[in-house]
Amino acid sequence: MKVFNLLLICALSPLIAFADANFDALRARAEKGDAKAQTYLAACYSEGNGVPKDEVKAVEWCQKAAAQREALAQLGLGHYYSTGKGVPKDETKATEWYQKAAAQGNAEAQSRLGLNYSLGLGVPKDDVKAVEWYRRAASQGHARGQCLLGSFYSIGSGCVKNYLLAYVWSNLAAAQGDELARKTISTIEHGMTREQIGEAQKMSVTYADLIKQGKPIP
Repeated sequence: MKVFNLLLICALSPLIAFADANFDALRARAEKGDAKAQTYLAACYSEGNGVPKDEVKAVEWCQKAAAQREALAQLGLGHYYSTGKGVPKDETKATEWYQKAAAQGNAEAQSRLGLNYSLGLGVPKDDVKAVEWYRRAASQGHARGQCLLGSFYSIGSGCVKNYLLAYVWSNLAAAQGDELARKTISTIEHGMTREQIGEAQKMSVTYADLIKQGKPIP
C-alpha cells in the first residue's frame, strides 16, 4: 500500500468508517466539494477499494482536493507525479506539490521535499535546503526525516559535520524501527568517546520529549 494511502488511514479514519458503511454517500460528499472526502475517494480509486482501480480518476479527485489546499491531497499529487501513475511522470510538478504540502506542515511532504533537494529531482541539487526540510520533518517526529538528517550530520553534507547531532537524530529514528538509522549509529560510534555517546543518548531523551510536547528543538 502506498505511503499516501497509509497516511490517509490514520488521518481520515472517521471518514473511512463512514465510507465503509456507505460508499455512495462518500462519493456524494466528494461531489459536493468536501476536500477530505475527495482525498479519500482518490485513495479508494488508487487502491481499488470499493471501486475498480483507476489511477486517472484517483488523480482527478486528488487534484480537486489539492485545489482546496488539502495537504494530504497535495502530498498525493506529488506522489502520483513522482511515480508517473495516473499522470505523466514529472519530478518538477511532484516537487511543486510536495512544496505546497510541506509549507502547510505535512511532515511526509517535508521529508520528500528534502530528498528531492538532496537528489536534485525537480529542483537544483541543494543539500542545505535538504537539511532544512529534513529538520522540519524530523522535529515533528518523522522517522525517515530524522534518519536522513542524522545521516547528513554524520558526513557534513549541507551542514557542519557533527557526530553528536548525527547520533541524536539517528537514535530517534532507530527507536521507531529505522534500520538505516541503526547503521548510521553503528558507523559513527567508532569516532565518538563514551562520554559523547552518553551525552547523545541523554539529548535523544530530551529531544523525544520536546517532539512529543510539540515544542521547538534547540
